[in-house]
Amino acid sequence: MSGLAFDDDGGAIAWWEAERHNLRAAIKQAERSGLWEHSWQLPRSLMYLFHLRGCTTDWIDAYGIAISAAQRLGNEEAQANLLHELGVAHYDLEDFDAAARYAAEALLHFDAIGDRRGRGEVLIALGHALISARRYDEAADPLENALEIAESLGDGFAQGLAHNALGLLHAECRRFEAAFAHFEQALRFDREAGEEMGEGFALHNLAVAHLDSGNPDEAIENHRRALELRRRIGHRQGEAASLRALGRALLASGDVAEARRALLEALEVLEELGQGEAAEVRAELDALPTP
Repeated sequence: MSGLAFDDDGGAIAWWEAERHNLRAAIKQAERSGLWEHSWQLPRSLMYLFHLRGCTTDWIDAYGIAISAAQRLGNEEAQANLLHELGVAHYDLEDFDAAARYAAEALLHFDAIGDRRGRGEVLIALGHALISARRYDEAADPLENALEIAESLGDGFAQGLAHNALGLLHAECRRFEAAFAHFEQALRFDREAGEEMGEGFALHNLAVAHLDSGNPDEAIENHRRALELRRRIGHRQGEAASLRALGRALLASGDVAEARRALLEALEVLEELGQGEAAEVRAELDALPTP
């Protein structure tokens, strides 16, 4: 027996969208039937699509079942990966304390099985959570440790993640030259690895740093690049973030009409996703200067 095959990513995403509710029911049925391997493997196989399409509530619900199943099986590796990814889901909901807590739990499991690659990736997630919680002094050590691990393993994908996070840390602390250098490194590693979602994040963060450093034209250019890429790969939550940030950059450049257009498009995507950020975007639209 072989699995489903699709001609391209778009076909896979369309199938998942059509079968999403059936897949959610299958996860719950596996749990009720005591099929513990299926109960953690099926949610984890869907993680990328949960993340890509912004279905964070489904993601968290499915991972609650998955972690319980992995605990029943005593599967340390599964628990490590699931806790790491559950932290990412909470990060997407801007629950940064929960994101940091799950990252710390995942670290214990990765250390127990001696998985340095996993440890490095979780340290990056922990760093992001600490940055977003404005705990900048605490974020530097895990991120620098993560970069050292990635370099020692020759892991270009992880080096891209680490450079992106370090760039974000420096940008938040207004050390823009250091931030730009890390973002350029992140883009290089992401492109070499063909990691388009990571490239989208790096472009987005680079654009925000340009705006914060007083260069709205560079910000607009990089936001447009990120937006084009995110639309192409179907990263809906990223698309909304790029549109919202593009609106801010356009407003800073004095183009109120285009800023309004970008924010309206962001609002449309967020409403489709059922994201609470939609209310914030409405407030930004209301605050725009009238024509």
